[in-house]
Amino acid sequence: MISFFKKILRGYVIIILFYFVAVVLIIDNFFKKQFLQIYISNLKNICFSMSLPITEFLISKNDAKLDEFIKNLRETLQIRTTIVSCDGVVLFDSHHEKTKMENYSSSIEIIDAKEKGFGYSVRYCSTLRKEMLYVAVPLRDNKEDILAILRTGYAMDNLKININRFIHRILMITIFLCILVLFLSIFLSLSFTKPINKLIGGIQKIMSGDLNTEITIDASNEFSFLVESFNKMVKKINTLLSEVSLQRDKLKNIFNSLQEAVVLIDKDGKIILYNRSFEKLCRISPNNEKFYWEVLVSYKFDEIIKKAFSEKKNLVEEIEIENKTYLVSCSNVSEKEIIVLLYDITSYKQLQNVKKEFISDVVHELKTPLTSIKGFLETLYEEEKNLQYKRFIEIAIFNTNRLINIVNDLVTLSYLEKIEEKKDLVEFEEVDLLSILESVKNIFETKIKQKKLDFIIEIKTDLKPIKADRFKLEQVLVNLIDNAVRYTEKGYIKIIVEQNQTETKIVVEDTGVGIPKEYHERIFERFFVVDKARSKKTGGTGLGLAIVKHIINLHRGKVFVESSPNLGSKFFVLLPNNPFLS
Repeated sequence: MISFFKKILRGYVIIILFYFVAVVLIIDNFFKKQFLQIYISNLKNICFSMSLPITEFLISKNDAKLDEFIKNLRETLQIRTTIVSCDGVVLFDSHHEKTKMENYSSSIEIIDAKEKGFGYSVRYCSTLRKEMLYVAVPLRDNKEDILAILRTGYAMDNLKININRFIHRILMITIFLCILVLFLSIFLSLSFTKPINKLIGGIQKIMSGDLNTEITIDASNEFSFLVESFNKMVKKINTLLSEVSLQRDKLKNIFNSLQEAVVLIDKDGKIILYNRSFEKLCRISPNNEKFYWEVLVSYKFDEIIKKAFSEKKNLVEEIEIENKTYLVSCSNVSEKEIIVLLYDITSYKQLQNVKKEFISDVVHELKTPLTSIKGFLETLYEEEKNLQYKRFIEIAIFNTNRLINIVNDLVTLSYLEKIEEKKDLVEFEEVDLLSILESVKNIFETKIKQKKLDFIIEIKTDLKPIKADRFKLEQVLVNLIDNAVRYTEKGYIKIIVEQNQTETKIVVEDTGVGIPKEYHERIFERFFVVDKARSKKTGGTGLGLAIVKHIINLHRGKVFVESSPNLGSKFFVLLPNNPFLS
């Protein structure tokens, strides 16, 4: 890599060379032309200064004196002087016998002198056998008539010698200046790069781990400010690194004190980071690079990790490790890394099982007595004549029916949960959705007429039979429509069904009281009701939607709600046409 000094020096050298070349080109083009113009101007002035005496000699026809005058000019001015008649015949010449000279009527300088009053040309002279510069002016009498043409000539060899002398001087001065500038540029480059090199040295020391580096330079310009800022930056880095180190140790202690096992895994399956809880769970030695499948042998765990990387989304699933149940939570840290948390939920699962068994036992114990109580109450109601007592018995029968409904729903829910825990699928058969819809419509026909509601079934696409448990699917629609009827006082209840190649969508829409957004997830929990007073009044158990969710889960589908207060509700049920393929 080229050093900064060399780059600067190279820049100066390029500028100097550019300047030198520019000078040479200017001299070659501009000065040569300028010199030529100067000599043309000098010869022109000489012509004009000689024109008066020569004109007088011509008018007086004093050829001897004119010839002597011209030859004297040759010695004093070292120029060739020629007087040419208007028709191009040489009358006098300072260097040759006029009789032996050619006619100059076609010469450019002669033609221009006659036509324009002045002419010049640079051409090879066959008489002198060299290149000459010729300048010509007309000689006029008192009437301004042209008597003859005065032409002066100067050898281009002499002109070139003078030009070359001048160019040589200019080039020598230029070379001297270039060398001087080069030495100055070297000095300036060194003075400029010296503090930079010190900075580079300081940076290299910091990179090697020496954070106590301090740079000093003998300067009072921008570099001193830069060095001072650098030293302050190093001190600040030292302070920040100390703080980061403290924070890192603090985070490490917190990380290792977590009860949950935490592990960071890269895309190749290598364990990047883990805490003590994971170390204890997998019985691995510290600071030992391993792959997760080497320390945690679990087919389900392996599936979860691969799924988290492939789907690039957060996952939460349960796994069994050495007779313990763990909740595994996977979150994507980046495209190449995921963090995995393993919560030990064994105690929670045991408590849930005890709770379920207790509810199951209580339900079975209550079912028979409640049926008996209902029977006795109905008998009393039929035989009782007192209207007030009959009203009391009606209330007792209503609440008994509510308890029986709760017991029945709990039995159903317990049964569904057991199926889910065992991961068994329901017995699926080909089910005709239209027949289920007709059956459900018949069940609620009376209630809907009593409340004066419109009941609409809208089929958007052709429906093919799907694989499902007919009884349980019917129970889903019964529970959803039952809720819609309970909470809708006016308007309509609509069932919309549409189907594609892989999925069937059922929407149960009503114009009832609606559900606030914060309860959209919780309404599928057991015993949760938004309006408890209304639920008791209508005889709701708070278990209907929980049963719906469990049945849909068994069918490997989805259920969710869209609703706002006083704007009705839409319950969406998404079912795969064949759960075995989903």
